[in-house]
Amino acid sequence: MSALSSPKEMPSSSREREAFSSPDDGDARATPADFAIRGAARVLDVLVGVGLGFSVAFGAGIVLASLVRSGSLPPSAVKRLSELSLGTFGWSFLGAMAYHTLSESIGGASVGKWICGLRVYSADFSPDGTFLVGLRRCSVGGALVRSLALMIDTLFFASIAYFSMAGSRWQQRLGDRWGHTVVVKAKSTDLPPKSPILGMLVGLLAWGAFFALALALKVR
Repeated sequence: MSALSSPKEMPSSSREREAFSSPDDGDARATPADFAIRGAARVLDVLVGVGLGFSVAFGAGIVLASLVRSGSLPPSAVKRLSELSLGTFGWSFLGAMAYHTLSESIGGASVGKWICGLRVYSADFSPDGTFLVGLRRCSVGGALVRSLALMIDTLFFASIAYFSMAGSRWQQRLGDRWGHTVVVKAKSTDLPPKSPILGMLVGLLAWGAFFALALALKVR
C-alpha cells in the first residue's frame, strides 16, 4: 500500500477525512467488524441495559418505600411500580436510543463496542459508492438513524442485519447504510485515538434518566 501523506502536512480541517485515502485500492485503511463481533457487542449492551434498569428500579424502590412510610405516598404505589406497561416499554426504548446515539456520536462506541474493540464512524464513499474514501467522527444524525434501525433488527431476530451485512463490502447493516456509517476494529485505523469514556457516561446517564422517568410516571 502506498505511503500516505504525514498528518502534519495535512490541513487540520481535513485530517480525519484524508487520513484513510488509499491510492492503491481506493478503500479506507480500516478493518470492518463482522456480524459475530458486532452481535457480541450488542448482547453486552443489552446486559448493560438490564443491569442499569435493575439498578434504577432498586434505587427507586428504596426511595418509594421511605415515601410510603412517611405517608407521602399510598401503599398502592409500590404495586404500581412493579406493573409492566406499554408506557414503560416506550420510555425504555427512548432511553436505549439516547444511549446509543450519545455514546456513539460523542465517543464512537457504546459499552459493548468498547469492550469488543469497535468504533463507529461516519463514512465518505466515492461518488459511485464503490470505495470508502474517508472516515470521520460519527455524526449525531448518523448515530440516531443507525440506532433507530436497531428496532428492525430486533423484530426480525437480527436476520435482516445478517443478510444486509453479508451483502455489504463494509459489513453495513441497514442502519449503517441509511445513516452513512461503518463499524470498524478500533486498532485497524490510523485516526487519532479518542476515548469513548465520556460518550458512554453521558449515554448511560441519559438511559438511566429515562428509566427513572418511566418509574416516576407509574407511581405519580
